[in-house]
Amino acid sequence: MNKRLRIAASTAAAAVALGIAAPAANAVEHNRHAATPTLTAAELAAHKAASPATATNGEANLTAEQIAELAAAAQQVDEAQHASAKVEALKALLKKSGDLLKPAIAAAKRGTDAFNRWVNSLSNWNPAKWVIKASPGMVLDELIGWLTGQ
Repeated sequence: MNKRLRIAASTAAAAVALGIAAPAANAVEHNRHAATPTLTAAELAAHKAASPATATNGEANLTAEQIAELAAAAQQVDEAQHASAKVEALKALLKKSGDLLKPAIAAAKRGTDAFNRWVNSLSNWNPAKWVIKASPGMVLDELIGWLTGQ
C-alpha cells in the first residue's frame, strides 16, 4: 500500500513539475465558463410549456434571441469583480430582459422573500435565474432596493 502511495505521489509531483497538470486545470476552467448553448424555437416552446409559472413570472414572451442576450449579460455579471459592478450588471440584465422587469419590480416591492420566490419560479433554462441566485446577499439587497424605486 505504501509503495502505491509513493508512486502516485511521485507521479503527481512529476506532472506538476513538467507542467502537465496546469494546462489541464486551465482547460477545465475555460470550459466551465463556456457560453450557454442557444435554444431553438421548438426547445424554448417545450421549456415554456413544461413550466407552469411561465405565464406569471414574465418568461412567456421571451424569444430565443432574448435568451441569448440574457446569457451574454449574465456572463458580464459573472465577470464583474466588485459588488457595485455586479449590481450595475444585474440592472442591465433586467433591463434587457424585457418582460421580466415588471414581475421583478412587483416581487421586489412585496419584499425579499417574495423576490426570492419569484427568482425560484424562473425556469432552469433562464440565465437570469442563476445569475441572481449566485449573487451575494448585499448585491441582492441593493438590487431589490433599486427595483422597489422603479
